[in-house]
Amino acid sequence: MENIDLNNTPKGEETLGTPEIREVLKTVENNTAAPGEIAGTVTKETSENEVIEAENKSEVIEAEASEPATVILETEVQASPNVQANDEIIIHDDEDDEESEAPAEELLFDEVDHSTLSREELAERLSTLLKTVPITKLRDEVMHIKDAFEHLTEEKNESLHKQYLEEGGDEKDFITSADNIEQSFKHLIADYYRIRDEHYKKQEDEKQRNYDEKQAVIEELKALIDNDNPVDESIFNTFKALQNRWKSSGKVPQAKVRDLYNTYHHHLDRFYEKVKIFKELRDYDFKKNLEAKTEICEKAEALLQSNDTLKSFRELQDLHKEWREIGPVPREYKETIWERFKEATTEINKKHQEYYDTVKDLQQENLDKKTALCERAEAIAAEIYDKPKDWSIHSEAILETQKEWRTVGFAPKKYNTKVYERFRTACDLFFEHKRQFYAGYKSNQDSNYDEKVKLAELAESMKESTEWKKTTDEFIRIQKLWKEIGPVPRKQSDIVWKRFREACDFFFDNKSKHFKSQDKSYETNMRLKRELIERIDRFEPSDDNTANTAQLNAFREEWTSIGHVPFKEKDALYNAFRIAINKHYSKLNIEERERDFEKFKSKIGEMSNGANNANRMNSERNKLVIKLRQLETEISTYENNIGFFGKSKGATAMVKEFEKKIEQAKERLKALEDKIKLIDKMDE
Repeated sequence: MENIDLNNTPKGEETLGTPEIREVLKTVENNTAAPGEIAGTVTKETSENEVIEAENKSEVIEAEASEPATVILETEVQASPNVQANDEIIIHDDEDDEESEAPAEELLFDEVDHSTLSREELAERLSTLLKTVPITKLRDEVMHIKDAFEHLTEEKNESLHKQYLEEGGDEKDFITSADNIEQSFKHLIADYYRIRDEHYKKQEDEKQRNYDEKQAVIEELKALIDNDNPVDESIFNTFKALQNRWKSSGKVPQAKVRDLYNTYHHHLDRFYEKVKIFKELRDYDFKKNLEAKTEICEKAEALLQSNDTLKSFRELQDLHKEWREIGPVPREYKETIWERFKEATTEINKKHQEYYDTVKDLQQENLDKKTALCERAEAIAAEIYDKPKDWSIHSEAILETQKEWRTVGFAPKKYNTKVYERFRTACDLFFEHKRQFYAGYKSNQDSNYDEKVKLAELAESMKESTEWKKTTDEFIRIQKLWKEIGPVPRKQSDIVWKRFREACDFFFDNKSKHFKSQDKSYETNMRLKRELIERIDRFEPSDDNTANTAQLNAFREEWTSIGHVPFKEKDALYNAFRIAINKHYSKLNIEERERDFEKFKSKIGEMSNGANNANRMNSERNKLVIKLRQLETEISTYENNIGFFGKSKGATAMVKEFEKKIEQAKERLKALEDKIKLIDKMDE
């Protein structure tokens, strides 16, 4: 039930706006001037008046009787001293004069006679000025320094040319090149232009940002004017904030000043016109609102004749919603129309209260009946039964209470939901206990049987495996799982256990036989590898390096062909073999690259016969590829660097050094490629 306060005026009936806004509306209503002239007629004594600020000389000058106002801009736009109120706006911008030479008393550096300075002194002066004087004050000074420097450079070059000819040089072979001081001076000149360009770029960027900000203000002003909201205090506050934002933004690009300000003041005029139109529309709305509220009063009075009390009360709530959505009425009718509606509301509420008192006792009686049904259902749900027959009997009892519940009417609204939740909770608890009983009674042992069948099938799928370590771990894992699973139906228990046990025994018997035979072959392989190491130690190289290399390769291939040895002896045997064969390789009169490659062959050969040989070979190949890519990048860098050197003596020596580095890097690159090819060949 909605609470209706009949002693207070509903929200929305108050007079619109503050006294200051009403004063502005009154001023606009009485003003017959053109829209562009409204700003000049509003007094300064109201807070909203400050929004349009007729006295702000940086924005608007009061118009003459027959002409619109002329805009004067303090920071960017200046009017000619002779311009009249109806003259075209004259815009000046002193930006182009910013770099002009400052007056003598404002110079930030001492004047000198540039013709008395040497080239070194001119360069030093330019360097100092760039560090200490604003860039906009340097244009003339930089040009004087530049002219003096070029004059001295030209004299130097003419002197060198004359000396060259006097020494017998050929005119056509004479070449002049910039010396260090000339190169430094060129860099300083370049710095000047760069700093100057950055300065003006920053200025232009700032003007563009200001322009964008003013455009944004215009767009927000247009939106403020074009929306359908009434002209209230918030509209005036927003308008004032937009004016402040406009004034606080700085210069804009010169080419855009005229159009920008014309557009801005066009929308100012539109805003003032909207204020005037709003007053006329408001009076019309007040009239229509009075007609709508009069119609609501008539509908409420008609409800008093209805015999359906509940329906009348519900329709009254709808009428109150309609009333709140309707705006204010003229002040002289506000109290009268509200009193009429309040009287009808009071009578309908009185009839509704009388009806409610008659059903209150009946609802209390229904609450007592439903409470008794809750207690009966809770007593049944509190018991846990261990036989299906007992669950069936008490299910019928719960269903009977539910059937009786549906015949009882509503309880008091305050308790109706709570008592229903209590009854439903008791019923849900009973049926949840029943579901759990039947779920555990039938399916628990069946579920255990299904899990053990899956383990037996898994054991049978693994019993032929020869991956002894991995499969052994898996058998141990599933045996632990078997023990954790509960009982299964008695008639299935022995069958599934026998199936699982036979699969486990089969695998472990095969594993035992395998390792007994393998131990013998490992011992034989260990003896053969030890004999091979002794033969390598006794080997006496001849003077023929080719034959010696072939013999050492044969030793390595023989080592690779011998199978596995006991794991605990593996590393010691391989280290002894590596030391023995590398000792002979180091004595051979062959290049370091060949010895390295032969050693790599030995390493790869041993790796190919070890455990996880595929992974180890792939890992070794990846390392080599990474080194190869790094060398390619290094060579490319060297080759690029050569192109940056000139043809002087120092550059020639540097080029030769880089060419030597490139040659060495390419040799290492070739060695890496050979090793990668060897691994790829062994994989095939």
